[in-house]
Amino acid sequence: MRLETAERRGDPWYSLVLEDDVFYIESEERGARSRSWMFRQLSDAEKCLLLLNREGTSRADALMSRWHRRGLHPRASLSKPDPDNFPGRVSVAVDGEPIDRGWMGATHAILLSHALALSPEQLELELRQDVPFAPGDSSSGEPETGIASPESQADPQLNELVSRWQKWRRIYAYAGQPAHDEPVWESGQLHLRHGYPFPGWTSYIVEAADGGYYVMTATTERRNNPLEGSAGFFTHADDAGKYIIWNIGEDLRLDCRLDPIAWAWEDGGLDVRVHCTPRAEFVSRYELISDPSRYFILRAGGIQPENHLLPLTYDELESQLLDGMPETWRGNHAG
Repeated sequence: MRLETAERRGDPWYSLVLEDDVFYIESEERGARSRSWMFRQLSDAEKCLLLLNREGTSRADALMSRWHRRGLHPRASLSKPDPDNFPGRVSVAVDGEPIDRGWMGATHAILLSHALALSPEQLELELRQDVPFAPGDSSSGEPETGIASPESQADPQLNELVSRWQKWRRIYAYAGQPAHDEPVWESGQLHLRHGYPFPGWTSYIVEAADGGYYVMTATTERRNNPLEGSAGFFTHADDAGKYIIWNIGEDLRLDCRLDPIAWAWEDGGLDVRVHCTPRAEFVSRYELISDPSRYFILRAGGIQPENHLLPLTYDELESQLLDGMPETWRGNHAG
C-alpha cells in the first residue's frame, strides 16, 4: 500500500509504502524502483521521507552535514542482520528498546540515528532553524578569532579543559616546541587550534549536544578548507578534556624522544575498571563500571588505549604524561 509520495523534484523521487506491517521508503529513478530504507514505526519513516524531500536545501544539507561530522548518535547502535545476502545493510537500534527501528545503508544509518532521537515536530523545527556551518563553510572560509565574546558563549563545564590547555601551551614553550593557539569560542563551540592561520593548521573542536560533548578534529593538511571528523562523544566534560590533553601530551613526549604512555596502556588491554561494548563497526563504547552514566564512545574498533583515560583524574593523567620530562616543566611555572 502506497501511503505518501514526496514532492517530486526531478529524479529520484520517493514514496512511503506499507507492506507486511513495516514501512518502506521506495525510490524511483528513470523508471527503476528500489527500497533502501525500512522502518517499523510510521513516525520514523515519515522523518526519513521529510529529510529526503528537503535534500538539496541549504538548511537540510547543513543539518545532515552536522550529523555526519558528529558520527553515530550516542544512544544508537548498528548491526548487520544479514551480512551474507545484504553486506551493505545495517539495522539501527536505540538504547533501552527491545527491537531495532529498521534497516538501511550504513551512511544513511549514521545520519538517521540523529533523526530517530527527534520527534517529527522537533525535526521540522531543526529544518526551519539556521544551522551553524563548520569552519571553512562560511563565505570567507576563515574562522573568527578571539576568545569568548562579552556575551560569552563559553561553557563553564569546559573551564578546566581551557585551564589545562593553557598550561600545556606553556609546557610546549618550555620544551622549545611551537605552542598551541589560544582557545577560541565560535557559535557555542570551543576551538583548540595549532598553527592557525598557516597552512596545515589543525584543531580540536568541542561541542555540547545530546547530553554530553562531541570532540571533533579539523585539519587543513593539503587542503584549502578544513576537513572535520568525529573523534568521539563523552558524557562528561572532563573526559572530553582528558582525551584532548592526552593527545597533545603524547605528541610532546614523542618530540622529546620519550615513549608514549599509550604503549603501556596497549599492553595492559582493557582497564579492569572499564567495560567495553561494540556499538557499530569501528565504534566502541567505554563505560566506567562504578558509574555507568560516565562513558565515552570512540570511532575505533577493538580495545583502544584511550579506555585507560576514564578512571584517571586530570592530575593523574598529567603525572604520567610528564614522567621523564624536566621537573621545571611540571613545577609552579607550568601550573
